[in-house]
Amino acid sequence: LKLNRIIFLPKQAYDSYGHSDSMARFVTKNHILINDFSLENDKFFKKLNVALEGFQVTKMSYSKKFMAKYR
Repeated sequence: LKLNRIIFLPKQAYDSYGHSDSMARFVTKNHILINDFSLENDKFFKKLNVALEGFQVTKMSYSKKFMAKYR
């Protein structure tokens, strides 16, 4: 595969399968768009940021009203 790096994203507690869709997406080779999980789970959000160190990361935030319906 000639890989330079493998990224292991943290698994959300409620996610049975550990998938990354709706969590992170490459925009370019070094730029990743992520959902801002800080409104949902700050501990998970910190782990996600550690996993993506070295990349340019852009956060996409949900409104607090949207996240409130999942609490």
